[in-house]
Amino acid sequence: MKSDYGSGNGNKLIIGLIVTLVVILAGMSGLIISMNNSRSKKAAATTNVYTPQYGTVATSAYSPVTAPLPGATTAAGQTAPGASANNTTAPAATQAPAAQNADVSTWSKAQIIQYASDAVNQTKAYGGQLSVHHMESMETNIISITGGSLAQRMANALMGAVMKPTDEIWEFNGGYAVDSEGAQQTLLLPNGKAFNLPESGVAAASASKSGENVVVNLTLVPETVDINTVPQYNSNAIGFLDVGSLNLSVLKVTSAAITYQGSTIRLTIRPDGYVARAEYTLPMYVSGSGTGMGISGNAEFDGAQTEIWELNW
Repeated sequence: MKSDYGSGNGNKLIIGLIVTLVVILAGMSGLIISMNNSRSKKAAATTNVYTPQYGTVATSAYSPVTAPLPGATTAAGQTAPGASANNTTAPAATQAPAAQNADVSTWSKAQIIQYASDAVNQTKAYGGQLSVHHMESMETNIISITGGSLAQRMANALMGAVMKPTDEIWEFNGGYAVDSEGAQQTLLLPNGKAFNLPESGVAAASASKSGENVVVNLTLVPETVDINTVPQYNSNAIGFLDVGSLNLSVLKVTSAAITYQGSTIRLTIRPDGYVARAEYTLPMYVSGSGTGMGISGNAEFDGAQTEIWELNW
């Protein structure tokens, strides 16, 4: 899920790339046999066909801080990751310690959302050195496309060739890291801004214990938007597909309907309130139309993108 879905690069929200390529194939189905299906994800990310634009709506911006480092004692009496024992500076946000002894399974939806929000934003504010194992994958199926079954088979084959899983180690310092494509990443999603999810945006929430950690599961309410509308909840918790900003040169996306079909967030939160692992899944249904070079076409597809962060404190 890199993109403004998530982190923001090649495969990162590659859904934007899918929309672009699907419409191109739909509009030019007579030419698809001659297309080069071996084009790499890297090449696709560096052309004018697709420009990832996830997380471009600014809300509740945060500023990475340099404390605490390993061994620091926070205001809540917890030992924070990343500092020396002489550093007692508290983090920008202090996770409530009540989860250590509480029956978290009895928490209300509002309590679970607040706990998750505190943990994500506290982690986002961490500015020390941190190694993150980042994995991303995408599954999609083209349901229909102008040009019939041949165009559909070719489009699905192209999607399979382009959408390769990524598996990288990102080294953060000062709140930022640079991925293999040279794109700047911030800790956790949404990329570049604070996590801000109201209770009205959550269809289901649960919390459970896993050893000393707390595991939180959130399912967002479904959202359907058009090409010029930002999904309120997904944009402030994970990311969104900004089709309206795509730079397609000779191709113009004339319409698109995007349904976010209940995105999920799974967080493993340490006793000190920092996130140890985060998994994001965005199931989507997209239908769109476009024109280019005097040709017009339509396409629809569904799929899901998964992004996993393992933080090595």
